[in-house]
Amino acid sequence: MVKTSPTKWRVIKSAFNHASTKVSDNARTFAFAGMATIWIFRKEVETPTGISYEIDDTLAISAGLIFLFLAIDLLQYLYKTIAWHVCRNKVYKETDEPDEEETKIEVWKNINTPVSWIFYLKCTVLILAYVVLIDYWVSIVTLV
Repeated sequence: MVKTSPTKWRVIKSAFNHASTKVSDNARTFAFAGMATIWIFRKEVETPTGISYEIDDTLAISAGLIFLFLAIDLLQYLYKTIAWHVCRNKVYKETDEPDEEETKIEVWKNINTPVSWIFYLKCTVLILAYVVLIDYWVSIVTLV
């Protein structure tokens, strides 16, 4: 039997916010590392006007997924900012400086649900990008 102990909601909320922020930060770092890796594996092609660069189709798919991840990441924070800005404006219409400890406002109970769904979506997209990237690496490596 698993032992449990009561925990205050603010502790749980703080732990969740800290963890999801760290995952988002690390995921962005992985996205940029993926783009750098794709750049390393580009191919130089001589053309009559000079040198141009090409990337393999598999790398292009991975790059597209990484750019999609970054767009979804932006969408997540944009939604969150707008949603909470609307809630904040409800308070500021009633008073110039609300008391942060005492002021309560009515908030849609599912205000953070889209943020959670977008968070899991962007993580899934980045994982797919790396699956494609790793598949490319495996295809070019020859074991002797």
